[in-house]
Amino acid sequence: MNISVDSRGDSYDNALADVEYATLEWLDWFNHRRLLEPDGNVPPAEFEAAYSRKEDTSIIEQLEEPSLR
Repeated sequence: MNISVDSRGDSYDNALADVEYATLEWLDWFNHRRLLEPDGNVPPAEFEAAYSRKEDTSIIEQLEEPSLR
């Protein structure tokens, strides 16, 4: 048995941890910080919160109907 394949804490474990961390950072940006132009330039999480509360209807009212062009 090759000891480098069955060991813990090797470079493959570190690479996988880096990929997981980068994926979580991207998901955080995608859901909480990116701005959606059709939704009034607000992040998706903020828009969904306003929609579910239905308190801040100004964001929802600013949406345009999609065109079929």
